[in-house]
Amino acid sequence: MTNLNSVIVQGNLTRDASDDMKRSTSNNTAFGTFTIAVNRSYKDGDDWKDKTSFIKVKGFGKGYENACKHMTKGSSVVIEGHLEQESWEKDGQKRSELVIIADRFYPSYKKSSEGGNDGQKQAQNNDGFQEDSFPF
Repeated sequence: MTNLNSVIVQGNLTRDASDDMKRSTSNNTAFGTFTIAVNRSYKDGDDWKDKTSFIKVKGFGKGYENACKHMTKGSSVVIEGHLEQESWEKDGQKRSELVIIADRFYPSYKKSSEGGNDGQKQAQNNDGFQEDSFPF
């Protein structure tokens, strides 16, 4: 039986995505980690409450590098990717966490004052290919 590991989340960046961008020494590929805050509202009795989850996202490649130019603190972004379990040991304690490995980034672009197409949303995948619209 084939398993499915695919995730799409929308949230706001907690800091500029480019703050942690690094380059590999072997082939100069961009990579990095950033966090998005994802809000969820739910009803508790007669009251509505909000819950925020902070999700770690890892990006790499030309798509990540290009998307970092537009993914700034507080901006809304849609991430399409897959989950990966990371494990490590610290002070003799085993630890792990789930992270999203991003395949595509959909940053919110600001509209230019000249009326250009900077306001058009485009997907950026890890190959640097731009798509004109959301896949859903």
